[in-house]
Amino acid sequence: MHPYNTQDKTANMTAKPQSEFGYIITGLGRSGTTVLTHLFHNAGYNTGDINPENIGTGPAEGGGLEYAPFTLANMRLQKYVMQEGKREILRKNGENATLEYYKDDMHQSWPDVMKDPRYLDTHQLWHHAGFVPKHVFICLREAGARNKSVATLFDRAGKGEREHIRMSQDTFYCYYSVFRLIVYCEQNDIPYTSVLYPRVWKDRAYAEKILEPFIENVWDKIQHTWDETLVHHTTENPTM
Repeated sequence: MHPYNTQDKTANMTAKPQSEFGYIITGLGRSGTTVLTHLFHNAGYNTGDINPENIGTGPAEGGGLEYAPFTLANMRLQKYVMQEGKREILRKNGENATLEYYKDDMHQSWPDVMKDPRYLDTHQLWHHAGFVPKHVFICLREAGARNKSVATLFDRAGKGEREHIRMSQDTFYCYYSVFRLIVYCEQNDIPYTSVLYPRVWKDRAYAEKILEPFIENVWDKIQHTWDETLVHHTTENPTM
């Protein structure tokens, strides 16, 4: 059965207009965004030309199962959003001029499921350009565990103490960006689901409650995506 023929009867997007997103997966880095994307990929959704064998390797626009054109667009949009003097730029140029400048990045044919943590910062620009997601999945993780995971990642990368300090300084802004997206979804009637990592991969009742409307037999597919140690399987049908 095609994955869109599940309990989520509104999910059939085979004839969706170009200006409508499918499902967007976002959340802070190290909060389960990659495994959720892997799950949708293994469930048969169109996730673009991502490859689970690239998990943890390569550049940021692919090593976490990001669809590269979407991530590259978000990198450019995020750079605009984060730069100093944004309000002054908007006052002088207006949002329409900004969207016109980035239109080649934004107006593409997008797959049905895409993941990028940067969407936390860029969602308003996408929305103003007419790209409204069918559903947003916001991956969450307890702050201490997430920060420890980020620190471990930085240690592996050999970036040293300065990165640890930068991580601590950015923590408030990071979690504020999640809150801001939730509020924006509520204000604009954009449906969203919070997905708590790692509970969703260990608690069958919880996983089925929040994901079964989108993925049929979701617990079986979770078992074919991750093992009990939360290590990615690189094939769709691993030996269990």
